[in-house]
Order: sequence, then C-alpha cells, then structure tokens
Amino acid sequence: MKKKVILITGASSGIGKETALSLARKGHTVIIHGRDAAKTQSVFDEILKKTNNKNLEMLIADLSLMSEVKKFAEKC
Repeated sequence: MKKKVILITGASSGIGKETALSLARKGHTVIIHGRDAAKTQSVFDEILKKTNNKNLEMLIADLSLMSEVKKFAEKC
C-alpha cells in the first residue's frame, strides 16, 4: 500500500485520536490537529511512543474561528 499524508482534525480525543493512532501504526504520515495545545501534545507523544512513527506532525487551531482557519490552511 502506498503511504499517504493524512490530516486528522479533532485528534486530541475520541474517534480522531484512535484514527490517528491506527493510521500512524500503518506507517502513514499523520498530521494531528487539536484546539488544546497541552492535550494535543500529550496525544502526539502517546502516538509517537506507541507507533515509533517519526512521520507525525501536530497543528493547533480553533477551527470555529475564521482567523485561525486561515492560519491553519497556510500551515498545511
């Protein structure tokens, strides 16, 4: 299977977190998004430790604010 770059929004908990973990285990490049920097960093560290996948990135933004959506899009 060809490896992909995948952005998971809301990856700091629940289904988003489990999806990011599963995709990282498969070796894909995973970009983890969350609103809370500390919580998202914790999930990032957990996924890195569990998968040893070095192809992880983390982005923080509140996507309910258009100003942050624009900044988020520029980072991606």
